[in-house]
Amino acid sequence: MKKLLIFPPGWTPVGPYLALPILKSYLKEREDIDVSIVDLNIEFYDEMLSAERVNKSLDIITREKSLKGRDQLTFDLVKESALKIELAKSIIRGKEYYDLQKRDYAENIIKNSLFLISKSIDGCTIDLNKIDLKYGYKQTNDIMQVIDNSDINPFIEFYKKGIIERINKEKIEFIGISISGSYQLISALTLCLLIKKSCNSVKHISLGGNYITRLAIHNFTNRHPFYKYFDSIMLYDGEAVLPQLINAVENGDTLEGINNLYYIREKNEICKNNIVATSIVNDTVPDFDGFQLDKYLMPELVLPIYTSRQCFNKCAFCTIPSATSGRYRTIPVVKVLQNMKELNSKYHSRIFSFVDETFEASRMVELAEMINEEQLDFYWHGETRFSPTLTEENCNAIYKSGCRQIQFGLESYNQRVLDKMKKNVKIQWIDMNIRNCLKSGIPVHLFFMVGFPTETEAEALNSINYTTMILNESKNKYKVPYSSRGFQEFGLDIGSDVWYYPEKYSINKIYRDGRGDLSTNVSFDIMEGLSTEESIKLVSKHQFEHQSDKLFTQYMLLPERLHVSEVKWILDSVNKTEYHSVKTKLMYDIRNESKDLYINLDEHVSFQEANHYDLALDKRFVLYNSMNHQIFYLDDKYQTILEQLSEGISVQELLTGSQGELLDEINKMIYFNFLNISNKSHKDQYLIDYESTDCILNDQFVVKEANDAGGIYLLNLITYDMCKINKLSFLLLDYFKKRHSLECLKAELKKNDFGFKGKDLRNLFSIMLDSKILIPLE
Repeated sequence: MKKLLIFPPGWTPVGPYLALPILKSYLKEREDIDVSIVDLNIEFYDEMLSAERVNKSLDIITREKSLKGRDQLTFDLVKESALKIELAKSIIRGKEYYDLQKRDYAENIIKNSLFLISKSIDGCTIDLNKIDLKYGYKQTNDIMQVIDNSDINPFIEFYKKGIIERINKEKIEFIGISISGSYQLISALTLCLLIKKSCNSVKHISLGGNYITRLAIHNFTNRHPFYKYFDSIMLYDGEAVLPQLINAVENGDTLEGINNLYYIREKNEICKNNIVATSIVNDTVPDFDGFQLDKYLMPELVLPIYTSRQCFNKCAFCTIPSATSGRYRTIPVVKVLQNMKELNSKYHSRIFSFVDETFEASRMVELAEMINEEQLDFYWHGETRFSPTLTEENCNAIYKSGCRQIQFGLESYNQRVLDKMKKNVKIQWIDMNIRNCLKSGIPVHLFFMVGFPTETEAEALNSINYTTMILNESKNKYKVPYSSRGFQEFGLDIGSDVWYYPEKYSINKIYRDGRGDLSTNVSFDIMEGLSTEESIKLVSKHQFEHQSDKLFTQYMLLPERLHVSEVKWILDSVNKTEYHSVKTKLMYDIRNESKDLYINLDEHVSFQEANHYDLALDKRFVLYNSMNHQIFYLDDKYQTILEQLSEGISVQELLTGSQGELLDEINKMIYFNFLNISNKSHKDQYLIDYESTDCILNDQFVVKEANDAGGIYLLNLITYDMCKINKLSFLLLDYFKKRHSLECLKAELKKNDFGFKGKDLRNLFSIMLDSKILIPLE
């Protein structure tokens, strides 16, 4: 019986997922069962991000779709860039990735391509972290409307000309589909439907994976519309279920006695076999054969591996104890290292991602000592818990062994809240661990949440401020620029301790509140501490730099920048990529340039007339540079010069008869790389002492008052950088409508008896320079 295990679209395409390779090796080595595996997720993205698909999307939008206003302008600005998608993929997959300018360019092209592809499918949004269709994945009725509708479901066409043909050609009889995340649910059910319709050789379709396990236990009813599309659901560890299921299907035996299996009987009714704890320790070497490893969107192959299953702690908010079967169990570290060496030999990968729920700190140290003893050229990262084990000496050894990031579940920087969460962590361990990591050169990533039941605003702010301080110290004190953080409001997940025992956490009501019958979390009312609404507001307030599309919707013409994954930080740390953002270029004056040189629009710049799009924009012309993903606006009075710049014009011609206002605009266009000067003799200069450097106000920004009293948001319309200042600081910006320095401003304020602290002024000045609201001058 031919067997095929499938990882469906809906996951990030930066590297392989471990579930199927580790299952394949186990079946072969321990059960003598051969299976094939395929990663349809990377194959889907590779096909979407192709010149053929981008051209097809352009054609569909041009012929069939009626884009309006902002979407149409965005389409016209980015379409030429999107056609370079094959170049972008080659940059992302090669050594040019570490040239940050080329990386940004490639990521801009990919985002522009995904924008066009999304707009060619009604109601669809595709990026590298999610695939949203017209109907969502949290409601059964919504999914039923999309899985058989090729107009709004891109998976149908993809499957028909690929995997369906393969299944029929190879006469596959058993199909297993791994559903590990919510965005894979629709793609997986679409595939099940097509197989049932078109593949007569297939005897059995079984679903497995963490996400489908949670749905099967907590969300699916005894009779459900989905049951007609597949034959069974494997719960928890596939190693414990799949061998028995394959043998039963092959031999035509009953499925009744297979533990941890739900199977479908007639009339779409589910039969639930016994659920038992598993104790399997799968220490086989993952077998990635069958995955197209050269297609992942990263310059180096990062292979996932693990040292343990389950977690030895039972945090109150976490669903791992209920979504992963059995007790915490480990693989001997010597065997883990052996697996790494075999993977390195077979796949030539030197970078490993440990995907344990918790990579125990003492085992990290043990692995590090073994790697160091053998002097292996490996690099790795993983997630662990704060522990007294992570001493300075041990962190030095861990760094030496190639560790280039440790992720910590901080969750809160308050001992009371940590205790309420059942974290079993001491606050002193947190400070010690983080600083020992940074001293040794290991970047950290800190996960935390806002609004765990009973947490106060002051406690939440303490966590936010603490992580802000750590990131600043990482970059400035320890010279480790790759540290990061991630936080959001607390979500009450079905299956967590908080869900089972809400009264212990001061929750007096739990309800779905229109979340959908397939939602894995619920709404709740709290008796003390921050409410969900208050938590959301607090998160938004302190992540305002990510809220520009909501705060300034009418001005956001470009697709959002890509968020790739934490792998990006790992690779940069491994390769010691230098972030050039620390350098601030000075703007020079075209009047000082040699008169016989030529100036022209950069080859990556396109432009459109805004008044063709029925948009309330003050400027007539909108220019877009795909190299840096920036916008520049010009008044209609500059139409003639814009046409000349498209062809090329000498500096002499430009200066002859041009007024100062135009030359100021030209200087800004050169500064932001919209214009090039051929054979420019002038060398770029960079900011050294910003107190004495003259600056000028960049007038291409818009303002919006913040909800909190006295706050003002500024959005740079060129770069989309956003900052927040108070109203008094905003008034000071008028001083820079003419050329002035911070020293001049200080003197003026002192002369007029304004009591501004020097530190506050320097902070304001730094914010304005970083967001390029102020431009430093030569």
